[in-house]
Amino acid sequence: MLKYLIIFLTLLPLHCLASERFWSTGVSWLKQSLPEDTKLEFSKEKITFKGCRHRDYQLLLSQYFNDDFFVEAHIGYASGKLNWGAYHQKVSVKAWSLVPYYQLSERVNLGLGIVMQSAAEFKTSQGVDFQLPQNTTWLLSSRIQGSTKQHYLQVSITRQQWQSAQAFAGRADNKLNIGYQASF
Repeated sequence: MLKYLIIFLTLLPLHCLASERFWSTGVSWLKQSLPEDTKLEFSKEKITFKGCRHRDYQLLLSQYFNDDFFVEAHIGYASGKLNWGAYHQKVSVKAWSLVPYYQLSERVNLGLGIVMQSAAEFKTSQGVDFQLPQNTTWLLSSRIQGSTKQHYLQVSITRQQWQSAQAFAGRADNKLNIGYQASF
């Protein structure tokens, strides 16, 4: 499983060279190569209208090692372009996460993991150079199953920290997040 994640991490920066066919073929090949109990989902979203374009790619991998232990890994890339008269800007960001979960009971999972987001690469036609911070989040997460397997309540305690050479250096944010997710 690790070698497949390394392959995708290596290919992630090639987003501009990747066509829709390349991604669909690559994800299909990866699904066939992984064990049957592995869940792999790839999603892509794009919004385009006059002067604006946004693309978002997400890869989610869930691997069960036994009945009580599984790992979720996520790789994401988002980019946007805005052209408005003489004003042009581009922004892109990459993110990944790794959260191992342990099943405490039939309906409750407990996970401890990390989410990392690169510093946003921001370019503008005005020559302004922004150096935005890198974001690292440590989380302790509990999932409680809802009425079906596709429904769950997630309670997370997170510590989010930004690292930059500028004003954001060393800033941290502690949160308690509660969310309910349902898939239909």
